[in-house]
Amino acid sequence: MTSPRPVYILGTDALACYLAAKFQDADHPCSLIASPSDIQSLGTNGATIKEEFSSLKKKHYKFDTAFWGRSEPLAVIITATSSEVNSVLSGITPDNIYNAPIICFSLLKDSGYLKDILGSNFHKADFSGWLNKNDQQIILRGRQPHINIYSPTSPQSAKSITKLFAPLGLEVNFAQSENSFFWPMFALRGACSLMCTAYDKPLSQILKNKPLTLELETLLEEFRQLAAVDNILLSTDSVMQNIINIPGGYIFPLHADFRSGRHRDFNTIYEIINQTARRGNLKLPHLNELLTRIYEIYLSIT
Repeated sequence: MTSPRPVYILGTDALACYLAAKFQDADHPCSLIASPSDIQSLGTNGATIKEEFSSLKKKHYKFDTAFWGRSEPLAVIITATSSEVNSVLSGITPDNIYNAPIICFSLLKDSGYLKDILGSNFHKADFSGWLNKNDQQIILRGRQPHINIYSPTSPQSAKSITKLFAPLGLEVNFAQSENSFFWPMFALRGACSLMCTAYDKPLSQILKNKPLTLELETLLEEFRQLAAVDNILLSTDSVMQNIINIPGGYIFPLHADFRSGRHRDFNTIYEIINQTARRGNLKLPHLNELLTRIYEIYLSIT
């Protein structure tokens, strides 16, 4: 009997570990691919996954880790941050992955250059769940998540991606417009990440503070203006309701990064906001103030 082709996950963050654990539960071969320093601990110690929606189900996993796989993969999944994505993809070509689909969860607005390099089997994705990682413990907060994917996929490609995640219990939704896929996700994650980082408070405390909640709503209005540059009508009320529904205790990765002196996705958030504002000739006083505040915080701790 032929063994199933492995899934390669490029990353060592909470999402990489969560997906690797899910593939392990489904008895499907999966390897975490990263540099030796990044994967040593995961390969040796593994990680414990807790899921709040399943009555705090808790299970410890040991992962298969490697610097790169030799077998033909079923799929390649990228969870690395936006600052790392080019380096982790530098060794990938359609030939050495045998044209397997590449599913990228990194924060990207324009991915056309990657499709030019890697081929049309490149798909942008967003994980709807709320994962936090603390050393070897990963917590999925809130309800059962799903995956949103944008790509001009063929029906056959969409079917194969749905089939890939089905054994993991993850529903896949496909977006037909790249901008309509991007802006609601970016407005929510961008606004919350900037607010929490600038004031060094978790979202739960932001929402309990009326002046900060009003500032968050003002920030969303500026994100609405940014989305309009790409002809996307963004409902700030809808985004705010989704923010209110984020489980308590969740810490946005950008906030956690700055507490430890890293800035990974900050540059990407900054560039997307500023490039879009220039295209639309927009003045964004509240966003600019927060971006400046965060930049000053970073300088003070590095």
